[in-house]
Amino acid sequence: CNHRFCRPCILRACGSRHSRCPMCRGELHGFDPRAEPSDTELAAQMAVALPQSVLAKRQSQAPRLLELVVSNLYEEVPNDDTPSSMWTMHVALGGLVNENIAKLIDKVVYELPPPWKQRSVTTYPPFFSLRRHSPTAFTVRCQVHWNLMLGMNPTEVDHPVMFRKDGNRSVFWIDANRAALDVLELDTLARAPRRVAHLQLHRGSCPVAGVFNAL
Repeated sequence: CNHRFCRPCILRACGSRHSRCPMCRGELHGFDPRAEPSDTELAAQMAVALPQSVLAKRQSQAPRLLELVVSNLYEEVPNDDTPSSMWTMHVALGGLVNENIAKLIDKVVYELPPPWKQRSVTTYPPFFSLRRHSPTAFTVRCQVHWNLMLGMNPTEVDHPVMFRKDGNRSVFWIDANRAALDVLELDTLARAPRRVAHLQLHRGSCPVAGVFNAL
């Protein structure tokens, strides 16, 4: 369809499990917004056309995107009566080690479907992990509670628990408060490898940087 988007915007759209172009609703087949090359020609034209004051303002106001990763693994458990699987869930932030993740996320609450008697389970750093047995696949709702300094409401996402070789992995792109992250960076992100932090904690610069074709 040749429609163009800034990378942070299309990442948010794809992170919400949309599989169509936001403009024309065309199907996105094999599309990875993180891997697509930027339209450098269009970005250069926009940089020339827009006043520097506007570009600077957009840069300062643009949110940062955190890569929230919810995943599960599983293993078959021998059972003479009913086949069962042991599954383990955990929550992470792309590119950050557990020590730093624990400074951005306070806790994760997992909401389990029936027939579990304990439907709500709260987990804490450093792994935010949950392990249970189940005979069938299902969907878990995850409520991520952020560090109070971020000023962010809890994030709720659904993760389908799948019993296959590599389990399952769900990725969500979350807008984070730029000013609060700047403060936390002094203690947290400064310890992360610079290359990883640069790749995984994106500084959005809509609309110029990262402009590319969706299809």
